[in-house]
Amino acid sequence: MSPRFSIPRRWVQAGVCIGIVMLVVALLLPAIQQSRAASRKAQAKWRLKDIGLALETYHESYRMLPHGGIFDEHGTAFHGWDTALLLYLSQRAYYDVGDSDFPWDDPVNVEHFLHERTSSWQFPGIFAERSPDGLPLTHMAASQTLFHRNSVVRLDNLPEKSGVAMIGEARGNFVPIGYPYNWRDLSLGLGASDEGFGSPIRDTTMFVMGDLSVREFANDTSAAILKDLAGQIQPLPRAVKKPAGPYRLTVRDYWRYLNVVRGHKQLMTFRLSPDRKNLYVDFRYYDDYSEAIPERWDSYFHKFLQAAPVETVHLKGRLRARELQPFLKLPKLKRLTISDARIEDDPKEFLAVAPKSILVD
Repeated sequence: MSPRFSIPRRWVQAGVCIGIVMLVVALLLPAIQQSRAASRKAQAKWRLKDIGLALETYHESYRMLPHGGIFDEHGTAFHGWDTALLLYLSQRAYYDVGDSDFPWDDPVNVEHFLHERTSSWQFPGIFAERSPDGLPLTHMAASQTLFHRNSVVRLDNLPEKSGVAMIGEARGNFVPIGYPYNWRDLSLGLGASDEGFGSPIRDTTMFVMGDLSVREFANDTSAAILKDLAGQIQPLPRAVKKPAGPYRLTVRDYWRYLNVVRGHKQLMTFRLSPDRKNLYVDFRYYDDYSEAIPERWDSYFHKFLQAAPVETVHLKGRLRARELQPFLKLPKLKRLTISDARIEDDPKEFLAVAPKSILVD
């Protein structure tokens, strides 16, 4: 006769308890997941509302929406629409130490963006937080019809404000905060392309609308409705053109800097553009102008330029008229901007001998 085996009662009881726990977990897990999803969605909505309030405050101050991207006449990208909103999101650090005369990723500015707070720009549940260069990413993008290259759009230009989308959730390919090309095309659909709008964790997409409300749309929203959401403004193709591929903070021959002692422990700063054609000079402020003479810094200045083909010079700070001389001697100079500078004595004597080909403004 074969031996008989019996399962101990305590094992049976343990198995029953484990089964009950697993059943309870299975029943509760969907509810927990739904609760977390609802919480993430609510947080995303509130962050978009904060962006809407910042847009409203900016519009009240400047009577227009922020430029989609600020570009100079040479096509150099300076700053994006989100940079303009930092002040209105109580993130004053950039405006305290940044320099709007230089691009967002210029060495004088990029450190501030590397340490930018992300709480206003990222949505919970999305784990793409920083670029390979360490720059904080934004999970939002603007509609390219309203925000594009040097765009000038007023809310009064939108006849049906509640029906026009301004800022929305980005589906993927997130870009750094401050990137001047952060706009997208609604015609790509919702949730259909990493280059377009959509949420990577939901089948709906939320937008800040022209009336500054936040609305939610299903990802299967028709092309006709998306066309209405884009509004009636039709920017030129070149105004919405963006670089191909993801952004990288590359090592390059960028703006060159020189700090020179102008007088008693007083520094002045030279900044030369990558093409060596544009020179920005900050004379700062100096109390004893008897020591503010070009002989103290002229040799350093010419060594710094190294025969650069400088065509434009922009001056700011306080200076003496004599200190205009080194710039007027630049052989290829076409424009000297002194409107942002304070010249302590009459510059007419020095400007009178300047070549007639130089525009002084």
